[in-house]
Amino acid sequence: MSTLPDRNELEFAKIEEIANSENDYPVFMLNLNKYFDRSGFLNQNEKYNDYIKTVYCILHETGGKMLWRSTVHDQMVGNQEIDEVWAVWYPSHKAFLGLKDVPTAAKSFTLKRQVVERAVIHRCDPY
Repeated sequence: MSTLPDRNELEFAKIEEIANSENDYPVFMLNLNKYFDRSGFLNQNEKYNDYIKTVYCILHETGGKMLWRSTVHDQMVGNQEIDEVWAVWYPSHKAFLGLKDVPTAAKSFTLKRQVVERAVIHRCDPY
Protein backbone atom coordinates (compact mmCIF):
# COMPACT_ATOMS: atom_id res chain seq x y z
CA MET A 1 0.00 0.00 0.00
CA SER A 2 1.23 3.48 -0.84
CA THR A 3 0.32 6.87 0.56
CA LEU A 4 -1.37 9.40 -1.66
CA PRO A 5 0.51 12.69 -1.63
CA ASP A 6 -1.30 15.93 -0.65
CA ARG A 7 -4.39 14.07 0.47
CA ASN A 8 -7.35 16.24 1.59
CA GLU A 9 -8.70 14.22 4.52
CA LEU A 10 -12.12 15.91 4.65
CA GLU A 11 -12.80 15.20 0.99
CA PHE A 12 -11.51 11.64 1.27
CA ALA A 13 -13.93 11.06 4.15
CA LYS A 14 -16.80 11.93 1.77
CA ILE A 15 -15.43 9.56 -0.87
CA GLU A 16 -14.98 6.78 1.70
CA GLU A 17 -18.58 7.22 2.86
CA ILE A 18 -19.82 6.81 -0.72
CA ALA A 19 -17.45 3.88 -1.38
CA ASN A 20 -18.67 2.04 1.71
CA SER A 21 -22.34 2.62 0.99
CA GLU A 22 -24.83 0.59 -0.99
CA ASN A 23 -24.99 3.49 -3.46
CA ASP A 24 -21.42 3.69 -4.79
CA TYR A 25 -21.29 4.87 -8.39
CA PRO A 26 -18.77 5.82 -11.10
CA VAL A 27 -16.73 8.95 -10.62
CA PHE A 28 -14.93 11.34 -12.94
CA MET A 29 -11.71 12.96 -11.74
CA LEU A 30 -10.30 16.06 -13.39
CA ASN A 31 -6.54 16.25 -12.76
CA LEU A 32 -4.64 19.53 -13.17
CA ASN A 33 -0.90 18.89 -13.27
CA LYS A 34 2.07 21.22 -13.01
CA TYR A 35 5.40 19.54 -13.77
CA PHE A 36 8.83 20.42 -12.41
CA ASP A 37 10.23 20.44 -15.95
CA ARG A 38 7.74 21.72 -18.53
CA SER A 39 10.22 21.14 -21.38
CA GLY A 40 10.70 17.53 -20.21
CA PHE A 41 6.94 17.09 -20.24
CA LEU A 42 6.53 18.71 -23.67
CA ASN A 43 9.39 16.62 -25.08
CA GLN A 44 8.12 13.55 -23.23
CA ASN A 45 11.47 12.77 -21.66
CA GLU A 46 12.16 9.35 -20.16
CA LYS A 47 11.18 10.24 -16.59
CA TYR A 48 7.84 11.71 -17.71
CA ASN A 49 7.14 8.73 -19.99
CA ASP A 50 7.94 6.27 -17.19
CA TYR A 51 5.52 8.09 -14.90
CA ILE A 52 2.73 8.10 -17.50
CA LYS A 53 3.22 4.37 -18.14
CA THR A 54 2.65 3.69 -14.44
CA VAL A 55 -0.47 5.87 -14.44
CA TYR A 56 -1.96 3.78 -17.25
CA CYS A 57 -1.02 0.59 -15.36
CA ILE A 58 -2.78 1.83 -12.23
CA LEU A 59 -5.86 2.71 -14.25
CA HIS A 60 -5.89 -0.77 -15.76
CA GLU A 61 -5.44 -2.33 -12.31
CA THR A 62 -8.37 -0.35 -10.86
CA GLY A 63 -10.68 -0.62 -13.87
CA GLY A 64 -10.34 3.11 -14.54
CA LYS A 65 -9.86 4.82 -17.88
CA MET A 66 -8.01 7.87 -19.09
CA LEU A 67 -10.75 9.56 -21.13
CA TRP A 68 -8.42 12.24 -22.46
CA ARG A 69 -5.27 14.22 -21.71
CA SER A 70 -4.46 17.67 -22.99
CA THR A 71 -1.49 20.01 -22.85
CA VAL A 72 -2.38 23.44 -21.48
CA HIS A 73 -1.07 26.12 -23.84
CA ASP A 74 -2.54 29.33 -22.45
CA GLN A 75 -4.59 30.59 -19.55
CA MET A 76 -7.28 32.99 -20.57
CA VAL A 77 -8.71 33.83 -17.13
CA GLY A 78 -7.28 33.55 -13.62
CA ASN A 79 -3.86 32.68 -12.35
CA GLN A 80 -2.99 29.01 -12.06
CA GLU A 81 0.06 27.45 -13.69
CA ILE A 82 -0.88 24.10 -15.20
CA ASP A 83 0.94 22.04 -17.83
CA GLU A 84 -1.55 19.25 -18.47
CA VAL A 85 -5.17 18.32 -17.75
CA TRP A 86 -6.36 14.72 -17.45
CA ALA A 87 -9.92 13.43 -17.50
CA VAL A 88 -10.02 10.12 -15.63
CA TRP A 89 -13.03 7.86 -15.09
CA TYR A 90 -13.27 5.23 -12.34
CA PRO A 91 -16.03 2.60 -12.17
CA SER A 92 -16.66 3.50 -8.52
CA HIS A 93 -15.41 5.57 -5.62
CA LYS A 94 -14.15 2.31 -4.12
CA ALA A 95 -12.01 1.73 -7.24
CA PHE A 96 -10.54 5.22 -6.92
CA LEU A 97 -9.71 4.63 -3.25
CA GLY A 98 -8.13 1.30 -4.20
CA LEU A 99 -5.54 2.85 -6.49
CA LYS A 100 -3.09 3.16 -3.59
CA ASP A 101 -3.21 -0.63 -3.07
CA VAL A 102 -2.55 -1.86 -6.61
CA PRO A 103 0.84 -3.37 -7.52
CA THR A 104 2.03 -0.37 -9.55
CA ALA A 105 1.09 2.30 -6.97
CA ALA A 106 4.41 2.53 -5.08
CA LYS A 107 6.43 2.94 -8.27
CA SER A 108 3.96 5.45 -9.70
CA PHE A 109 3.86 7.58 -6.55
CA THR A 110 7.67 7.61 -6.41
CA LEU A 111 7.86 8.79 -10.02
CA LYS A 112 5.08 11.30 -9.42
CA ARG A 113 7.12 12.96 -6.66
CA GLN A 114 9.99 13.33 -9.19
CA VAL A 115 7.90 14.66 -12.08
CA VAL A 116 4.82 16.43 -10.71
CA GLU A 117 5.41 19.67 -8.85
CA ARG A 118 1.73 20.12 -8.03
CA ALA A 119 -1.41 18.16 -8.76
CA VAL A 120 -4.97 19.20 -8.05
CA ILE A 121 -7.68 16.58 -8.52
CA HIS A 122 -11.35 17.50 -8.64
CA ARG A 123 -14.07 14.91 -8.07
CA CYS A 124 -16.88 15.46 -10.55
CA ASP A 125 -20.12 13.80 -11.61
CA PRO A 126 -19.72 10.66 -13.73
CA TYR A 127 -18.86 11.42 -17.31
